Amino acid sequence: MSRVIEVELVGPRSGQSCVLAGFEFSRGVALVPADAGAALSILATYHSAYPRESREYEKARDAWEDRQASSGGKLTTGGDLVDDLKAQLEAANREREELAARLARAEGAGKGTSISATEASAAPPVEAQEKPPKPAKAAK
Repeated sequence: MSRVIEVELVGPRSGQSCVLAGFEFSRGVALVPADAGAALSILATYHSAYPRESREYEKARDAWEDRQASSGGKLTTGGDLVDDLKAQLEAANREREELAARLARAEGAGKGTSISATEASAAPPVEAQEKPPKPAKAAK
């Protein structure tokens, strides 16, 4: 019978029961064959699961605890990050629309005409003029 290692999840999945990379984690712990080096590497790299009592486990656990302490104990899960990014994207889109409207008003005031913000945002972007490449020197 081959020897098995207890592998424990670190981070937001710590203590969860789930299946990762084909291994069943019960309360954050899975049994993995000791000779399954590739599986252990995948679990550590992609799922933050490390053999208990290993240096990697201790370093990952300490880093997670430090991150939690510095964030005031607020968990930063994937869902939290996605929600934050969506909010940032919406704010950036609103700002872009406001800037496009201001630009359209400024351009309209300069020309004595006025166009709507939607017309301004639908206009194709002005491409930067590029210098043509210099001709190559003839070989002597």
